[in-house]
Amino acid sequence: MKKIRKIFLIIVIGLGLLVYFHNFNNYPATRGLDSHDHIEYIEYLVDKNRIPRADEGLQMYQPPLYYYFSSRIYILGEVAGVDPLKFVQLVGFLSSLGIILLSYEILRVYFKDKFLIYGSLLFVIFLPILVYEANVITSETLFGFLATLAIYLISVWKDKLSGRRSLFLGVIVGASLLTKYTGVFLFASVIVYYVYGYLRDKELKIIRSGVVFVVACLVVCGWFYVRQFILFGNPFILSNDPSLFPYRQYPGYRDIHFYTNLEGILPLNVFGAEGESFWGGTYNCLWVDTHNTFLPIMEFSKAGALVIYLGLLPTYLLVRGFIRAIRLGVKGKRKKYLFLVVYSVVLFGGYVFYTYKLPFGSSIKTFYFLSAVSCWAVFFGLGFEKMLKWSKEAKYLFLGLLVLLVGLIVKLYWYQSWWLNIGE
Repeated sequence: MKKIRKIFLIIVIGLGLLVYFHNFNNYPATRGLDSHDHIEYIEYLVDKNRIPRADEGLQMYQPPLYYYFSSRIYILGEVAGVDPLKFVQLVGFLSSLGIILLSYEILRVYFKDKFLIYGSLLFVIFLPILVYEANVITSETLFGFLATLAIYLISVWKDKLSGRRSLFLGVIVGASLLTKYTGVFLFASVIVYYVYGYLRDKELKIIRSGVVFVVACLVVCGWFYVRQFILFGNPFILSNDPSLFPYRQYPGYRDIHFYTNLEGILPLNVFGAEGESFWGGTYNCLWVDTHNTFLPIMEFSKAGALVIYLGLLPTYLLVRGFIRAIRLGVKGKRKKYLFLVVYSVVLFGGYVFYTYKLPFGSSIKTFYFLSAVSCWAVFFGLGFEKMLKWSKEAKYLFLGLLVLLVGLIVKLYWYQSWWLNIGE
């Protein structure tokens, strides 16, 4: 029976990967949230071969690593005589596959049962924010890969962060900061991990390793943030800063009710909750492309609503596993799940601040959490492990509903070229 279950999971994993390859082959390079602005940044680097100022384009405040790398890929595409933007899509596509592979390796660190590992890997593969971001021209996926690589290294090395390992980790985290501002939350989480290690063991070598990490990180990315500060007086300048561009969206409202209102999760208001409820908008964006970067909204809102309701099941396992990780994290000297919990909490806190600072519907975007998908996979696994101990009837009903959810996600996110003609 166990062998049959494993074969079934492997087949479903293969189906999920087939969705990624199909979508890469069919998804237009120019479609996606602010894709034209991201392409403008890449083509600027191709034409002028220098990093732009933040006031030269709507996405040009972004750290340059993804765009510079993509501009070199763009040139290779031109030389090869193929669509250069299709070549650029490879960066996000391969980064997404890298997130999946590293998540698998991280799951192997935390779990021994292969059924549990494969079941948790399915959560990663079929998580819609990864499916629909995989082929969008954006720096989110490359940042997600670099952050996942850092999480993998910390998971494997645990608390044995020597000077040499800290140097390598600093380069990776520095590269993430040179890809997205969000890297600051990864940086802060690693610092917390070093501080905790010192407070636990009282060994001076941990402080030395921490200093090596910080120096390596700053050498990689510090120049860019110094440049931003010199030019604009703010190392984290954004395009909606009034000193650069006027606001392009009508601001929404951010009050206590917005952050405590749970109603947006329950009604079939798939594409409107982001303006009414923090939790509703965030949850809906987790399971459905509410920003219309991938799906034609009107044609698929009903199917999206079904995915949202069934998504409550894996979300329940995720939350339960997160709570369990916190409980397990305070037990024992080494605190196995500490970094996963710390990074998830710090990143979520940054997301709350981001949505408050930028009170727009577009700031409610759960693909902001792509860098924490591997952490979520472990939390899901902890919840999944508990679910497998339920009664046979309850367990198989739950698993059946999860299989139905996977089927709906495949149907919903199997990209169709005729979608481009909707509304014409």
